[in-house]
Amino acid sequence: MPPDYEYAKDLKVRYKYRNITSTNAVDCGIIIAGKYGTLNEFTLLYDLLKPIGVLTGTGGITDELKALTDKVVKDPHPEIVFSDSAIDLVMRLENCFKQLKR
Repeated sequence: MPPDYEYAKDLKVRYKYRNITSTNAVDCGIIIAGKYGTLNEFTLLYDLLKPIGVLTGTGGITDELKALTDKVVKDPHPEIVFSDSAIDLVMRLENCFKQLKR
């Protein structure tokens, strides 16, 4: 965060700035467990149209995201992969990313 950023000394704002910066920097994101901060990262990835993998069965927000994404759809929207297997999730997410890059 630039030191001259207006809200640089506000810890809560710095966390959101970090979320925006990190989600923008990735090719795709994986959501594991989490609470409101993770939900914020999910919505940022969604709005940035980044492929998203959700590791289900890990608790927290991951238990709610399938129902939420079925109810709240915004177009355009990214590919979202749900799986309770980390290996399966990464493989499917990698395939989504490869398709996107074609």
